[in-house]
Amino acid sequence: MIKKGYIRAFFWLSKKKSVPVFPLRSIIGLCIVFICLVAIAFFLELELGMMAKTQQISTPEWVLENSKINKQNYIKILNNKTNPIMKGLGFAPPEVSNERKRILVVGDSYIWGDGLVNINTVWWRQLNWELEKRGYNNIDVIAIGVNGASTKDQLAWLKEKDKESGLSIFEKYKPDAIIFGYVTNDPDMGYVKQYSTNKRPSRSLLARLFPNIREAVIERYEKKLETTGKYNDLTGYPYEQWELMLLQGKNYEEYKKLILELSKELKNYNVPAFFVSTPTSPNATYVAPRYAQIKEDIPKAGIPFYNLLPTMIKEISPKENVLANPANGHPGPRVTRFFAKQVVDILEKDYPDVLGNRTITQTPITPKINDWLPPALDVKQTAKDEWTFQGIAPPDALLYMPIKEPHAVLSFERPRLIKELQFNDSRDLKYSVWVTALDKEKDFELAEYIFAGSAQGKEAKIIFSSDIQELRITSLRIKIDGLTTPPTTIIPTSSIKRDSGGVFVASLEELENIADSPEHPERSTLVMYENDTPLVFAHSKIEDIKTKNARYAHWQKNLYFSSSDFSDPRNNGKKYSYSLKKENPISLKITFSDQAVTQ
Repeated sequence: MIKKGYIRAFFWLSKKKSVPVFPLRSIIGLCIVFICLVAIAFFLELELGMMAKTQQISTPEWVLENSKINKQNYIKILNNKTNPIMKGLGFAPPEVSNERKRILVVGDSYIWGDGLVNINTVWWRQLNWELEKRGYNNIDVIAIGVNGASTKDQLAWLKEKDKESGLSIFEKYKPDAIIFGYVTNDPDMGYVKQYSTNKRPSRSLLARLFPNIREAVIERYEKKLETTGKYNDLTGYPYEQWELMLLQGKNYEEYKKLILELSKELKNYNVPAFFVSTPTSPNATYVAPRYAQIKEDIPKAGIPFYNLLPTMIKEISPKENVLANPANGHPGPRVTRFFAKQVVDILEKDYPDVLGNRTITQTPITPKINDWLPPALDVKQTAKDEWTFQGIAPPDALLYMPIKEPHAVLSFERPRLIKELQFNDSRDLKYSVWVTALDKEKDFELAEYIFAGSAQGKEAKIIFSSDIQELRITSLRIKIDGLTTPPTTIIPTSSIKRDSGGVFVASLEELENIADSPEHPERSTLVMYENDTPLVFAHSKIEDIKTKNARYAHWQKNLYFSSSDFSDPRNNGKKYSYSLKKENPISLKITFSDQAVTQ
């Protein structure tokens, strides 16, 4: 460091006049600016992380969480495009009874529950809740819906006959009304190509240091690209533009023909049938142009269309949390509750005969856990207030957001008032519990996760505080410390083959004497694991293993199976193993303070 006069610099250039190079004050100033910028970036990253925890914005953690939620939803929800009736591991369509009325709700991913952890927050389940709340306790809601389905698919479902029974959905369930939930991509007739970007995670140091900032920048860049990029029929159109293109040209002409065909089909049923719009948000600028033609053309075909957007704009603020989760554009509990209330309003006003008489008194309803994640929890109800479930050790199999702890979710069929939880297991485990609950005034499930307490031991009891006991609880989020992965026998990748029918198989000839067989179809006690998490469906049929995920069968000399995401187990990077004994389940006893559902 050389000093000339009052200036210090690393060195000087001497020509006609000495010029300092890298003067000390400038370097100090640049360092201060750099430190300030880094501090601001860290503060912004922290703030974005806090916003992600309250589900206000999307972050890389939420993108991963959303992917995990839907992968697990594809396991727990047991329908598909050839059998679209909504049913899952813990819920099924009601038995048809001549003493009860039925409403059939028809839709797509908004019915299936894309991005939602709790199936009971989907709008057709909320419709069931709202009907009960208003005293219509003699009505069952049945739903059909699959991710990506269009009105074209929905008409096909109604017309198609079941191969076994020979009955159509209408003939089987005999609904008293049919309600179509209209979504802005429903007019897809296959004539307009959709353009999609493949966002890949960056491995750079800055991306690892500031993942939330990177996600926010990419999201805004892609939005800008959608409006300024040049797209055509060959490249396809970004989603928002694609939706509008569905309402033009040949695609829309064919859609109007389809609506006429649907109208003709519905007239054969001789029951009330109508469409309701299901906007994701009260953003009139975005949503209104997508309804402008539809709200006129569907009624012209003879099917009533109820546009919920104007009422939504009045009742829901744009600042409210309306999404399934921050990384998913499907409707969340705030919006699905709104849909349900509006539909019951429509039924009361225009179709009172569908509802019948109100019931003044309500019979106590047995509490039920009808939904859970991960699916491998294998929840069983053993008494009115007792359940068992499998402890899942691998963090990758558990949910993480928004509490940022690996946890499992147990969801109640209807909201409950709870006093305490009692966990019992032979292992010394620590249980931490958060709850989700309904808003006290508006009856929708809040995004807030409330810590309810923790306890440790073979008999661990968590007594809820008086404030939590007053909440109408919709689900429990449970973190368990102390679980270990079970001892298993690894199946070498090299031993996994694909048989002539396309099913993956590993030879277990040495275990043939305890395997399932024609004489003993469910004898085997073998449990198969993927990355130390049990696959859900044991004793599966070979045909199901061929076409569905997370299935396996220990049959005679072989173990037949499909992976949890239907990928090739020989090269998907996952470990497959088995044990001959299932881990003992954890017992959960819940003390409720309500005798029946109080919405």
